[in-house]
Amino acid sequence: MIKVVPAPESATFDSKVRQPGLRALARKGKIRPYWTRALDDLMAAYHEICAYSCFRIHPITGARSADHFAPKPKDRDNIYEWSNYRLVCSRLNSSKRDFGDVLDPFETIKVCTSYRIGSRTVETMPAALRPARSYMRSGLS
Repeated sequence: MIKVVPAPESATFDSKVRQPGLRALARKGKIRPYWTRALDDLMAAYHEICAYSCFRIHPITGARSADHFAPKPKDRDNIYEWSNYRLVCSRLNSSKRDFGDVLDPFETIKVCTSYRIGSRTVETMPAALRPARSYMRSGLS
């Protein structure tokens, strides 16, 4: 996983996604998929790169999706917030489901310590920070 720098919210996000979504929640309490209206903006903002796999989501062969990093059932306040969306391919999004223990590509964590052993550099990562669970959840393992 690479660090992803959060992109600024698109100029039309509030009118296309947030406001209609919040109105739907207030009226019927139902979650409507207004976030799909932000997919073109997410693709442009993140240069078509999946936040979890670091691969390009090809416009013809790759299915794009907006992952709600804080899962919808667990955090209804952020369902229609740009800052909660991660551009991902649909395969990885469906594998993540509603798990809350996946590493956030927006977070900066120093995960490796480098050691020189002779002419080689060895990097280690503390067990508590190892991304194994994220990879297992994503289906990349």
